[in-house]
Amino acid sequence: MTKNFESCSVVVDGCVLVNTTPHELTFQSLAGELVTVPSSVPKGEKTGFAVLNAKSNEVMVADDLVTTTFTATPEGLALLEAIEAWAAEKHPNETLRVIGSLVAANGYPGRVVGMCPVPGYERAPMGEKRMRTDKFTVVIQ
Repeated sequence: MTKNFESCSVVVDGCVLVNTTPHELTFQSLAGELVTVPSSVPKGEKTGFAVLNAKSNEVMVADDLVTTTFTATPEGLALLEAIEAWAAEKHPNETLRVIGSLVAANGYPGRVVGMCPVPGYERAPMGEKRMRTDKFTVVIQ
C-alpha cells in the first residue's frame, strides 16, 4: 500500500505537482489561474511527512574557500520512492513533478525539480511570487 500525498499535491496542466518544501507554493496555470500547492507541514510546526532534505558536504578548495555539494539521504530516497509509487498508482496519466528546494534538486538530481517564476514575478516577494506549471529547474549529473 502506498502513502497518500493528496494533501501536499495538485494536478494542473497535465502534471501532478508534489510539494516537498516546508512552505505553501503558488503556481499560475497555463490558463492564468492561481493554484496553491499546500505543504505537508502543519500550521505552527517546523516539519511535515513530505519535507525532503539533502545532506550538505563542504569540500575545501583553498585556505578560506569551500564548495558545497548536496547528497541524498536514506530517508529522502525512501520518501521519493513513496511519492513515485503513489503517483504511479493514483495519477498514472500525469507527469510527476516533485517540487523541492534547490538543495533538494541538487541532492536528488533528475528526480526533484525546482521552480521557475512566471515572467514579471522573478523578483516578487515570497507571498506574491507565482511559479510556472510548464517549466522547472532540473539538475543534471
